[in-house]
Amino acid sequence: MKDLKLGTMRVWHIANPPSNPKYFPVETIEQAKSILNTRITADLKDDTVTCNAFGLEIVEDIDNGPEWCEYYDEGGFDIMEIMDEEE
Repeated sequence: MKDLKLGTMRVWHIANPPSNPKYFPVETIEQAKSILNTRITADLKDDTVTCNAFGLEIVEDIDNGPEWCEYYDEGGFDIMEIMDEEE
């Protein structure tokens, strides 16, 4: 990703860890939730996926990087916890 700015976000998805992650750029938390729901549903329908992992990262430093860090809201919840709370 070129020209990354502080606050840039991306969803990460790993099907059958330790395989390589796939990344999906997002602009909002709502967009991240939508992509996560789509990927979760697809994995549930795919018999080859035996386990998976998901998350949301945000750029917190561009001076030495970029440095991608896991996203946490003001309450300290990651994206999966945020989605669980909304159910």
